[in-house]
Amino acid sequence: MSGAIDVTTVSGISSFVTREVEPLSEKKYSVDSPPGKIEKRVFIGGRYILMPILREIEKVVRSLGFQPIIPRDFDMPRESTRDDTIRLLYQCRYFIFEVTLGDGHSIEIVRTSNLQDKRELYVFMTQDKRREQPPETVSLMIKQGTSLRGYLTIDELRNLVADFLRTP
Repeated sequence: MSGAIDVTTVSGISSFVTREVEPLSEKKYSVDSPPGKIEKRVFIGGRYILMPILREIEKVVRSLGFQPIIPRDFDMPRESTRDDTIRLLYQCRYFIFEVTLGDGHSIEIVRTSNLQDKRELYVFMTQDKRREQPPETVSLMIKQGTSLRGYLTIDELRNLVADFLRTP
């Protein structure tokens, strides 16, 4: 039986009680009909281990009236994940990639370089105000002249995303 731990306090003593918990129901989108209009769709890519960062980007995107597209939020069979992700990519006008961790999104980055009428932003975590570039493997994939920005705080990340989407 899988369950969650429920902590109950009785006379100042905590005891753990296991109870059955309903799984969170996540409505997944269809790759065939992503939400929003193409002009407002923003593909958000990066390693899913950084999902809290990707969700912060999503919040900013949504708050500015754009439609965030995170492949994890779509119903796709495991065997077609790469192809379906590329299909989603082609249905967006904007792209934001979190590239702190250099693997997991290289195909998507390469594919965006062939698209017309698109805008892209690459962000990465930095350790100090020097904002040194991310690993060389990531830098090599991103073509010269592309917007590659380091952020030191979550507020800086939010501002980078907002400035990118507000600039025509």
